Amino acid sequence: MKPLSLCVLTACILTGKGIVYGQSKNHPVSFPTYSQIKPAATEVFDYVPQRAVQDVSRQNVVFKLVDYPVGSVTYIINGTPTTNAKHAKKVLNQDGDRINSISIGEPAADGKRVIQLFFIPDKKD
Repeated sequence: MKPLSLCVLTACILTGKGIVYGQSKNHPVSFPTYSQIKPAATEVFDYVPQRAVQDVSRQNVVFKLVDYPVGSVTYIINGTPTTNAKHAKKVLNQDGDRINSISIGEPAADGKRVIQLFFIPDKKD
C-alpha cells in the first residue's frame, strides 16, 4: 500500500497538479500596523451605555436676593422686569418651582444691579 501512495505523490508532483497551493505574489506583511489603524488625533469617541444613569446633584444654596436696599435692584423673573422685592420673594417662595438659572449682575455706576431668574413653575392640576 505504501508504494501506491508514493507513486500517486510522485505523479502529482511531476504533472504539476500538486495538492499544495500558495500565494501568487510575495506580500511582505498582510497584517496592518498600529499606525495604519490608529484613530486620528481629532477623532473623538464618546461611548455612553444605553442603561446609563443620569447624575443629578441637588444643592441647598442660599442667595439673599431680596435683601438689597429698596430701588437698587431690577429683578427680571422669567423675562418680566420688576423692582418690587416683595413680589420677587413671593414668586420665588412658591412650592414646586425649579430654578434653572440665576444671574446677579455687577452694580452699575448709579449703584443699581440686575438680577435675572429663570424657573419652571410647578404645574398644578
